[in-house]
Amino acid sequence: MGSPDDPEPEFDLLERTDERGEPELDVFEKTEHEPEEYDPEAELYDSSTDSLTVPEVSTGEMDAPAEVQKAFWSTVLVLNGAILTLALGVMLIGFEGRIRDGGVLLGGGIVLCGFVLRRYRAFERTQKRGGVDANDEDGTREADEHGETTAHDGGEPK
Repeated sequence: MGSPDDPEPEFDLLERTDERGEPELDVFEKTEHEPEEYDPEAELYDSSTDSLTVPEVSTGEMDAPAEVQKAFWSTVLVLNGAILTLALGVMLIGFEGRIRDGGVLLGGGIVLCGFVLRRYRAFERTQKRGGVDANDEDGTREADEHGETTAHDGGEPK
């Protein structure tokens, strides 16, 4: 190593050579062939305040009707529960060997998947019929914009 009084040799990282004697390039240094890096903040920079401006997002308009949103999010939540219970059931059986507990969770997950499938198909039928209630088997009731059903046969709502 040398004595403590010896100065440490200075190394220039760009001046190193490889085993063939050719200059070794630093992988973190930019070469002349490399394009300029994209700066996403440049588009949001406000020179008057010397800071970034946050774009406004309007939430006044809804892309989907409330009925579709409600059906979508309720289906998503139930499906997430189904996936969770199925995964936990498989892990309990596979890793812990707890067949009874894992089986109960697997059964619950399968029931939830069936429930999601039933709700999805009922909603799809409702949309294809143009607002006819999915619970109506003979097509004599129709749902209005508030979800209320009215009878087509001239009688009282069922």
